Amino acid sequence: LNVGDVVEVEGYVREGMRGLDIQVDRIEVLERGEPVESPIVDTSQLPQYLGKTVSIRGKVLRILPPRTVKFEDRESRVQEVVLADRHGRVRVSFWGGSIQKLRDVKEGDTVLIKHCKVKSYLTPEGEEVITLSAQSYSEVVKEDTSEVPDLAQELVKIGDLKYLDERSRRDVTTVGRVIEVQEIREFKREDGSTGKVRNIVIEDETGSIRVALWDEHATVDIKEGDVVKLVSGYMREGVMELNVGRYGRIEVNPQGVSIAIERKFIKELETGESAEIRGTVVDYIKQEPILHLCPHCNRRVTLSEEGKFICSECGEVEPREVPVCTLILDDGTGNILCRLYGSAAEKLLNIPREELKGMGEEVFERILGEECVFTGRVNERGEFSVRGVLNFNIDREIELLKKMKNR
Repeated sequence: LNVGDVVEVEGYVREGMRGLDIQVDRIEVLERGEPVESPIVDTSQLPQYLGKTVSIRGKVLRILPPRTVKFEDRESRVQEVVLADRHGRVRVSFWGGSIQKLRDVKEGDTVLIKHCKVKSYLTPEGEEVITLSAQSYSEVVKEDTSEVPDLAQELVKIGDLKYLDERSRRDVTTVGRVIEVQEIREFKREDGSTGKVRNIVIEDETGSIRVALWDEHATVDIKEGDVVKLVSGYMREGVMELNVGRYGRIEVNPQGVSIAIERKFIKELETGESAEIRGTVVDYIKQEPILHLCPHCNRRVTLSEEGKFICSECGEVEPREVPVCTLILDDGTGNILCRLYGSAAEKLLNIPREELKGMGEEVFERILGEECVFTGRVNERGEFSVRGVLNFNIDREIELLKKMKNR
């Protein structure tokens, strides 16, 4: 059926959402109408066609699994694809029986999707987002064409993520090496379904960041040392955490992608560079394993006689509690003072934050003589600011030592 066809319908009538509905037993086309025509546009032109029907050509970046949407009086199935052209991306929704139009389509295909309704919605921040909704008479035509180039994916260095504006924070593509992998956690959503999330930490030569992998991404086979490319992730406002959700993608050890963090001997380290080092813990600085910091200015706070935490700048505060460990690492070529904070300190000590609160400096005795592999950066004071603690792997160490001795 197409818009404009003359049809004869046989069935029965009942009250529907918008008045009377005919439940169809039989339908016959008596006269074909004029073929439906809609302009072929690109993603940059979509705001000009709000409420109208258009056709669009692009490369299929993502095909999301079908899901059920609950309305007040019914349920409906929907499947969405993310389409890209040289100007940007757009989400296209296929409802009900229209989902069958995607049965021969796969990610990476170039397609022409005919006759989509242009819609929009507002984000909580008030930004208008354009989407497309396929119609019952829409068509999905696969094409062999070079007219649709890959959308340029601007790789953002991890150290630059904190400088992104609000729009850029909602579509982030970055590459990093995995330095920590946590267990998958399951949780219940409001609709009763079960969700999954797994946190990992990745780094490049400019910094490190925690990444939350949601649902099907949480089950991707990722291990420490893997290089991952995260496409179309997003960052929540006020939180330095990258999320990969329904519209994102993960590529594990993609061909031709590497991270420029080199293993070095301590004597080779230079101020300002990022590197990976290995050595033995020969000493530590005596201090409490929990550092209390002002949540506003990040200064250390002091505990008053009344049991209140006081910041010299901000007054009485409820401090942030940050695990801390400062040690001396020696690799035979030299030694260096290493500072670890947060999850890096927890991982090295193998003690969670809540337990560290009740412990004193004696907790550091357990790491004396330990072989450690750290990644991080040499600061202006000649200290090593640790970003990641890697598990010791003897096979990897043998290969790295071979390469280092040949330098």
